[in-house]
Amino acid sequence: MLSESVPNPSNSNPFSYLEALAEPERLLAAYFKSSTVGLCILDTQFRYLAINETLARMNGVPVNDRLGRTVRQILGSAADPIEAILRTVLATGDPTLEIEISAQLPTRNEIGHWIAYYIPIKNADERVERIGVVVNEITDRKKLEKSLHELTGRLRQQMARLQMLLEVGNILNSNWNIQQVFSSIQGEGLQSLCCVPLVRRKGPLGVFILGSTRQHAFQSDDLSLLSQVAAQFAIAIENHRSYLEIEALKQRLTEEKKYLEGEIRSEGHFSEIIGESPVLKEILAKVATVASSDATVLILGETGTGKELIARALHKMSRRAQKTFVKVNCAAIPTGLLESELFGHEKGAFTGASFASLPAEVRVTTRS
Repeated sequence: MLSESVPNPSNSNPFSYLEALAEPERLLAAYFKSSTVGLCILDTQFRYLAINETLARMNGVPVNDRLGRTVRQILGSAADPIEAILRTVLATGDPTLEIEISAQLPTRNEIGHWIAYYIPIKNADERVERIGVVVNEITDRKKLEKSLHELTGRLRQQMARLQMLLEVGNILNSNWNIQQVFSSIQGEGLQSLCCVPLVRRKGPLGVFILGSTRQHAFQSDDLSLLSQVAAQFAIAIENHRSYLEIEALKQRLTEEKKYLEGEIRSEGHFSEIIGESPVLKEILAKVATVASSDATVLILGETGTGKELIARALHKMSRRAQKTFVKVNCAAIPTGLLESELFGHEKGAFTGASFASLPAEVRVTTRS
């Protein structure tokens, strides 16, 4: 916004009285007023001759309160670096490239940041009689840059922490000998330790310990990250323990199942045999061993010792358990007929005689 005061011959402000301006000057005044960057014109005493609303909002002082006043009167101690630049422009007559200025204005409670360009305005004698100033505020950009810088620093710090945890994990994974692991770690000359408890709902599991060769390597703000890592370790340890318990129970269940199945088979095959003596158990074990083979078995024993029971158990456990079990009393068969009764007739012994095996039945011969 430009001042529209009554024309004054002594007034050096070319935009004070718009009605007196030529068309090009009116266009310049319109741009000066509507520009989105801060614009002002100063005299050689650094007094404001013209200023637009954009710069007035930056400084927090209305346009009419700034016209005719000096930069120092408006900006206070923040004018120190600006006045130094203005004196250089007056002395050399050269414009400046972009200059970054950081200061806390009297109207603000925090430091602001600006980029300014100082342009000398010369008269016909090439003397600088005014200075044009173009100002662009970058306070928000600076805040964003600072936030990004801080975030980048935190990310790098976290990456360094995670790398440290990874190295510790690699040491543990490569060597499960705890004594050797801790000997190699203590051999590094630890200067500081950080201990974080490993706790789950069922209770404490242990302690997560980190060491560093640097003094005061762990700060209070590290505790949050390390607590999260410790929580993950606690979950992993609890899951591992649960897995081991489940595997142990599965193994135990398998063994018990095999044992019970063996007991059921034993009880089924030896249900008619009662006894717990070591000798009897040894005999039954031999019966179970030979039952799966095609070997001929001769059972010997005194009368009443249970030869027939052993034979029946042998038959039940054999591959021919579904065939007929035939008991033959050898004492009741004449000697001449014993061979043909048990093994059939020799082929050619008489008309129609042929060798006969026993494919359809099992005969057990007992001899008292």
